[in-house]
Amino acid sequence: MRFQRRTTRLLSGAGLGALLGGCHEYVPVRDGTSLPQNITVRASLTDAGTVAVAPIFGPHVRMVEGALVSRADTALVMRVTQVTRADGTEQTLGGDQVVLVGSSVQDVGYVRLAVGRSIALAAAIVAGAVAVGVSGLGGSGAPVAGRGVGPPGSPK
Repeated sequence: MRFQRRTTRLLSGAGLGALLGGCHEYVPVRDGTSLPQNITVRASLTDAGTVAVAPIFGPHVRMVEGALVSRADTALVMRVTQVTRADGTEQTLGGDQVVLVGSSVQDVGYVRLAVGRSIALAAAIVAGAVAVGVSGLGGSGAPVAGRGVGPPGSPK
């Protein structure tokens, strides 16, 4: 009974954690698509954009990510929380607000939950937890035979 309750809690926690953490994907934003404020966006920069943000974020920035403040045909305003450089290194930032003019931005994408992948991840985690529980590797809380407690030399 105790094992069953613990297993139920383990499975519930594993599945819930996977769904809450989830898998995310970037969806390209088409011209004219309206986005809500504070949604997480990622903008790939043109060469001109890399040069424009260099005084703020340093050299070789190819992508910026952060919360959308506003978006118009001519500019994108965002609070940048991460930059990716040309060599693939990423740097986390504090949310500096930056205005990117249209010629600085190659494309923009927004983050959304990838429901199918998140469900698959949750199912894999639950299946793994079940396998561990069934195999006995998770332990049942019962004492192991031959491992009693007592002074050395005493019967166990």
